[in-house]
Amino acid sequence: MLASGIVVQQVAFNPYMSLLGPAPTAASRMSLAHAFNSLGTTVAPAFGGLLILTSVPWTQETLATLPADTLSTYRLAEAQAVQGPYLGIACVLVMIALLVRCWPMPNFTREARAAGGGARNVSASAAAAFALGGVRHLFICGRRSGNW
Repeated sequence: MLASGIVVQQVAFNPYMSLLGPAPTAASRMSLAHAFNSLGTTVAPAFGGLLILTSVPWTQETLATLPADTLSTYRLAEAQAVQGPYLGIACVLVMIALLVRCWPMPNFTREARAAGGGARNVSASAAAAFALGGVRHLFICGRRSGNW
């Protein structure tokens, strides 16, 4: 689920990010943003492990010797220990989504029409490059999800 969210975020944000500055530096902006995505892919599991997995789990030998009611209580406590951090992460993500939603964003369509841009014809080679870029992006995101 997390990996699909990252894929959607990257696919939706790449075209927007390319329009945020001068066209010649668009690739540099996207490379920098994807570098931070890779950094997050590396750092987040360690940080999440510290945040979520705070207690030392019991060994399989210990669990095998427990009575059924004690084992059930232990498993319930372990499940409840994870709920707080995940709810906190969800609240932070909702706040970020609301901030992005309420933040004034430029309307690039209106600016392009005002500048005389309007609709453009795209060549078949550009469409093929776009499709290959999409396939490449799919493999990159699949590799990142494999890290988790």
